[in-house]
Amino acid sequence: MKAAKPKNPYKRKQEPPLFSEMYELLRDDQKPKLEMVRELLMHQLDCSEDLYYYGTTWGWVPRYAIRRNKVVAAIHLLPGLFEGSVSLSTLHLETIRNHPGILKEHKDLLADDANFVITKWVTMELDTDKRIESFIEIAKVKKKFLLEGSAGEKE
Repeated sequence: MKAAKPKNPYKRKQEPPLFSEMYELLRDDQKPKLEMVRELLMHQLDCSEDLYYYGTTWGWVPRYAIRRNKVVAAIHLLPGLFEGSVSLSTLHLETIRNHPGILKEHKDLLADDANFVITKWVTMELDTDKRIESFIEIAKVKKKFLLEGSAGEKE
């Protein structure tokens, strides 16, 4: 039986919380993992970070984007829960399924093509280094498609 999602103290659309307040929602053992994910997203993938309101389910979420507002990934910080999400389209499926650096459990999140109409948010726990590495590989695939899709756009 899957545990219930922790209560989100930032699910209301009001003034966004400070990142430091969200950071304190995590357990001490999760905080270094968060720092690793942020480092990889901002420095290795060259993403900018901001807080964005995703409605009452996720509330305020750190998101990571390139070229102004092309979102690569988001991370969810709830009391004791640290997850990452990437919105993927059917265009990403083949690349992700054949990618050796992405965990099978993450590939399995994309297995149900019948429910994969155009876009699907894929959310995964970021509790181990292997899961974080796999999440970053998925974010790299997303970034590559975002850059290729905007190659003809003017800056």
